[in-house]
Amino acid sequence: MNKIDSKVEHLISQKNAPYSILIRNNNRTIISKNENIPFRAASVIKVPIMMEAFRKHREGKLNLDKLHTIKPSEEVAGAGVIHYLSGQQNYSLRQLIELMIIVSDNTASNLVLKAVGMESVNSLMYQLGCENSILERFFMDSAAVEKGFENRTTAGDMITCLQAINEPHPLFSKEDQIAMKKILHNQQCKDMLGSFTSTEEIEIFHKTGELEGAQHDVGFFEYKGQSVYAAVLTDDLTKNQEGREWIASIGQLIAEEIVKDH
Repeated sequence: MNKIDSKVEHLISQKNAPYSILIRNNNRTIISKNENIPFRAASVIKVPIMMEAFRKHREGKLNLDKLHTIKPSEEVAGAGVIHYLSGQQNYSLRQLIELMIIVSDNTASNLVLKAVGMESVNSLMYQLGCENSILERFFMDSAAVEKGFENRTTAGDMITCLQAINEPHPLFSKEDQIAMKKILHNQQCKDMLGSFTSTEEIEIFHKTGELEGAQHDVGFFEYKGQSVYAAVLTDDLTKNQEGREWIASIGQLIAEEIVKDH
């Protein structure tokens, strides 16, 4: 990973819109720019929501296998599939977590957030040391946005969350870490960090986020026992596609360099 910093620096030099980036490997910071500046979190904030759900389940405070029948009044638009499906829909909380992450379903996300509690997620982030992150509203809640409420996070805080999932941590069992990694690995939005091409067996575990003018992707790459963490947040984009392509370029560089290291 020795040459990736200069290559990413070159990509950054071409970036005019605000961004936050942190890439780490074996507890070594490879590149960091604006990593502690809060951005609108979009859907990457769903990672700590998942983490709190698993933590509460482990403590016996939440049953992930309990079924929930979706009410029409609970459905919201935006990302996801639930609001497109007809007929009665019954999902376990575990399945709602999976939908929240792998297709970023906003209806599922709101139901999971309601089950775990917004303050509980904020408390978890505080315990983890994510001092610049906060949940203030549910997803697709335009009324809350108009009142000035917003979910915010940083590249640094997202890496902290990902490390708590991937590395030994007192708040999470190995079993739960494996389950959360599997969900992140099943991510279906693969047009940014996950869009790399490689003949090698590189795995990526990640969560994307998107709002008008903002594109994010946070995750970690695994290859032959090596983990590389990456969090890239952008905002004030003229076109969202520009952000997707920029983050995809960073993902491709990481994939190329992680292979060269072996």
